[in-house]
Amino acid sequence: MSAKSPHFSVIAATYNAEPWLAAFFHSLTTQSIGFDQHIEIIIVDDGSTDNGAAVVKKWIAQFPHNISLICQENAGPAAARNRGLEVFQGEWVTFIDPDDFVSENYFATVAAFLHETPEFNGFAAACRFVYYNEAHGTVSDTHPLNFKFFEERTVVDLSDRPEYIQVSAATCFFRGSVLKNSDIRFDDRVRPGFEDGHFISRLFLATEKTKIAFLRDAVYFYRKRSEADSLVDTAWQKREKYFSETYYGLLDTAKQAESKFGKAPHYIQNVLIYCLQWYIKRMIDKKLSYPFTCDERQRFFDILRLIASHIDADVILFSKLPTLSLPTRIAMLCALKDLSPGGLPFFVEAVSADGSSMRIIHYSGKEEDCVYLADGKAVTPLWERRLVHDFYGSILYTEYRMRLPLYVEAELSFSANGTEAALIYNGESFAKVRGKALLEAADFVKSVSA
Repeated sequence: MSAKSPHFSVIAATYNAEPWLAAFFHSLTTQSIGFDQHIEIIIVDDGSTDNGAAVVKKWIAQFPHNISLICQENAGPAAARNRGLEVFQGEWVTFIDPDDFVSENYFATVAAFLHETPEFNGFAAACRFVYYNEAHGTVSDTHPLNFKFFEERTVVDLSDRPEYIQVSAATCFFRGSVLKNSDIRFDDRVRPGFEDGHFISRLFLATEKTKIAFLRDAVYFYRKRSEADSLVDTAWQKREKYFSETYYGLLDTAKQAESKFGKAPHYIQNVLIYCLQWYIKRMIDKKLSYPFTCDERQRFFDILRLIASHIDADVILFSKLPTLSLPTRIAMLCALKDLSPGGLPFFVEAVSADGSSMRIIHYSGKEEDCVYLADGKAVTPLWERRLVHDFYGSILYTEYRMRLPLYVEAELSFSANGTEAALIYNGESFAKVRGKALLEAADFVKSVSA
């Protein structure tokens, strides 16, 4: 091993991954940093029924000092990764999945950062996640958390930037010394998702190290399989997604954070919000694919409410996570915390081509009395509709859509339940605005988009 470059350990839990092992090993053994000198791979075969072990042994024959194989009866990916954690030797450890692969400079990019920034004392360094579509051989850089990789290198203190959450262990490098000195391990009760997020969050809480690095040029290719049969693809059909993942994963994370600090740090709250939003969005879109019984539905909702009880209302409203839409935030507050925020803005969706009317949308928790004013006088909408989004009777949020006359010379304003509310158009907020200004803004939008 080079004296200047860190030694990396890759722990990979495999289960019937034979079709992808060749690409996995090729991407690691051809690393520009030099595989022989710097990388060890620990494969833990979790009771596979294919010929994956034989494939691994062929690679071991080529690199006997770098690759090792542990075989165990099927116990799940958490138990398999934990076996690897018992024997790793590296200064930095990562958990690349065997059906994925990484860029040629993956380890060199991480090594260069660590060598050039010896003052970095964070507990982890994260790499950029991109999707690889197996059927078409195309790459898509559309992961909702990839805003963290805008710069080539970004080091953040999670106390200051709590939205820079990390929920993937596969794309992350962890200090070996931290792992060896900690009893934090993957929890096999957390399934089928959030196993990684649970592990990372507890590691963050245990070490109290708040800095993490994000390295744009180290690229992790997540394989979207042609058969769509991965754990991620099938998760929403499984009972564990709604009970094990939420109870043993999200709720346990919240409880451990509260036990240590009195309340969950904002970073942990953002992790919880990020994960809860996917449940909320599927509730809104009626896309929860598990056939709940009445009792299961109530229990699932109760667990979500318990998780939300550890999240501050203002964190939900003002979190900088870019994936959080206003309806999702309102649904979390209304359905999970029994809060109905007032004074939320009205949004101009569009101004008619002739400038005579505008289409407005407004969101609230529970029902509101919405009033449109022109020069202080209430105006009757040309058309209006109220949509109540619910989950089996529990209100998520209420959506108001209306078409209103646009009075060019009048001063326009809105109120909800007697409280003045802002009007937002094209990213600009107005307490009161003359119709002419909206019309001019609409003309500008048209000219820019033409």
